[in-house]
Amino acid sequence: MKEPIQYKKVTNVSSQIEAEILMSQLRAIGIDSTMQETGSGQYMRITGYGSVLGHDIYVAEKDYEKALEIVNDYQIISANETSAVKKIRQVGAIILLIIIIGGILFNVITL
Repeated sequence: MKEPIQYKKVTNVSSQIEAEILMSQLRAIGIDSTMQETGSGQYMRITGYGSVLGHDIYVAEKDYEKALEIVNDYQIISANETSAVKKIRQVGAIILLIIIIGGILFNVITL
């Protein structure tokens, strides 16, 4: 008789989209994975809200170490993208502030 596969949680991600992306990366290197919504996540999805506790990703115990490497690489890339997005927002806010101050100064000078 075939022994049942034992699964091990490799990470928790904040959204179903992020879970699907990570699972596709694992699948690309031959690691099967499964996702489970944390806590009341499935009920929250049915009612139209996302899970505030995220989604757990599980892999077979035999694939755990390799999957952990992929997950760590993914999290580093995600963190860098988040940092880049923050910088873009900051630059955008500075440009907007310059435009607003320029408009105010233009109005004061032309009065």
